[in-house]
Amino acid sequence: MPLVFEVQELQRELRSFQKLSRSFLDLSSIPAIEQAYQSLSQIASSSDGIYDWEVRERLPIRTRMSTGEYMPDARGELHVHAVITYIWQLRPVRVKGNNRAAKRVELAGKASTCIRLLEGDPVANSQESEVAMWRMEVADDSSPGSYFHVQILGREEDEKFPHSLDVPRLPGALVSPFACAEFILAELFQERWSAHADRDFQDVRDWRTVQARRLRRQLNWHLEEIERTAGSPWSSWKRAKPPSTLFLKQP
Repeated sequence: MPLVFEVQELQRELRSFQKLSRSFLDLSSIPAIEQAYQSLSQIASSSDGIYDWEVRERLPIRTRMSTGEYMPDARGELHVHAVITYIWQLRPVRVKGNNRAAKRVELAGKASTCIRLLEGDPVANSQESEVAMWRMEVADDSSPGSYFHVQILGREEDEKFPHSLDVPRLPGALVSPFACAEFILAELFQERWSAHADRDFQDVRDWRTVQARRLRRQLNWHLEEIERTAGSPWSSWKRAKPPSTLFLKQP
């Protein structure tokens, strides 16, 4: 069964990320995030069908430059920034005959967040080059591997990790595109993000409310699956498919 999400919670998550991350994102990210918010609202108001909720390559979420801050004391050799795009294919969930905006949406296809690390600064007119790329994804019931996983995929067949090779599917703990975006902010800005996000102020509290509840539900579900099996814990983790209501406040 596909995972179901509360539209209001996704919107609240997006807005709290926008506020929390503003000093770590390039200004070009503002219209991308705003467009994502509006698109989600439009999907919730649309008739039954499958719609792409996405941030595309032509208008991505882009971080500011990390000048070696991915290592302690900014000892990293490279100056890199991240470009974040995603696609979640969503279907509005409502009772038949109800024409009001849907309060819930379900995953109905792809659920993939792509993170690319680029060396070079377009503002300084230096050429960008991709140095790393991975995807943080939510599977469907027919997919092999961990339901929440990370894939390191190349773009051409002659690269390492070619697109035709779907392994490894590394187990993941992050679900939404904006939780994945926080992951790379914490990686690129090791000390600054920690100092910023560990403070007790409203933007952090709003963000924590959503993320903590999701992580608790997800980790408790994995623990229950592991305790239920008499065989290999990893095999149980790998095979497990969550209930569609896993992240709902009131199933």
